[in-house]
Amino acid sequence: MAMPEGGGPAFHRELCARDASLARSTVFYTGGVTSTEARDFVARYPLPVLEKPFDLGAFLKRVDEVMPARSS
Repeated sequence: MAMPEGGGPAFHRELCARDASLARSTVFYTGGVTSTEARDFVARYPLPVLEKPFDLGAFLKRVDEVMPARSS
């Protein structure tokens, strides 16, 4: 969530403008949602957030949640 030039919320706004379907497949990775803007953003958008540190199982679960099912 914390990145230069606006962080996760700014990244998500730009991604929505460019490709809304890709924006819906976003998983945020953070050491903590500490700013008011970040907390408001997480409350407004039901996107998965992984808190540091995380394990591989948690990561794979989040990826499964956002990736569309593939047909064989």
